[in-house]
Formats: sequence, structure tokens, C-alpha cells
Amino acid sequence: MPDVRPGPGADARREALRVLRATDEGSLALVYDGLGDSDPAVRREAVRLVARSSPAPGLLLTLERALTDDKELARRSAAMDALSAMGKPALPLLARLAADSRAGVRRLAVD
Repeated sequence: MPDVRPGPGADARREALRVLRATDEGSLALVYDGLGDSDPAVRREAVRLVARSSPAPGLLLTLERALTDDKELARRSAAMDALSAMGKPALPLLARLAADSRAGVRRLAVD
């Protein structure tokens, strides 16, 4: 699984997400990586980051990319937690994903 940088340890990756703001492409890449991190505490911090961020189009696209990642179940699960934490602004994305051609993506969107 990918690990958020900087720093080799989970504590450093979690701290990087704790102080981050999901505002530009670089930070969105870290959000994506954090949602799929091998350490559950890092994934939880990535979810908290999404919850405290504005639902900008780039962030929503990052979450959509994470939700449609067929290889990383932990990332998809964390992305669903992040969308739940986001609340109402996530509804248009969830509606679009509910019509996805992949059954697994549709299932996540309606759960």
C-alpha cells in the first residue's frame, strides 16, 4: 500500500495529514495516498482532513478516484468514511457513483 510522505513512519505521515489543507494538486495526492495508507491511524487522519475541508471539485474527484480503486479495499472504505463525514456536499458524487457500471462501486455508493 502507498504511504503518505514526508517521513518514514506512520506518525510522520499522520502528522503531515493533520496539518495539511486539501487545496491543491499536491495536497490532494497526499489525501489519496493517505486514504490507502497501510496504517489505519493515517487513513483516519485522511478522513478527518476531508471532513474539515471545503468540498472543492478537486477533492471530490480525488474521493471518486479512491472509491473506484479496484485494487485497494482499505482506500475505498476510507473514501466512503470521508464522504460520510463530508455530508450533504457528497450527495451529487454518490448519486453519480450509484449509476456506475461496476457493481462494487454502486454498492458502496448506496450503502
